[in-house]
Amino acid sequence: MQKIVLNKKTLTFLKHVSSKERVRNISDFEGGDKNIYHYATGIKNKTIGVDMKKVGLLNWHIKTVSEE
Repeated sequence: MQKIVLNKKTLTFLKHVSSKERVRNISDFEGGDKNIYHYATGIKNKTIGVDMKKVGLLNWHIKTVSEE
């Protein structure tokens, strides 16, 4: 997880989220470029930004995660 989280505050937050917690209110595409796509979602009443890279027709890799 340390490779994709942008800062210690976000890492600490995610480490303390219960495995039963679910993401909510996932946004539509919010920007990026032709390789990286930015989305936002909610976890435990916090907004989390997620940058993803498409690596095939149906496959994605998470590039970065940060609190917004």
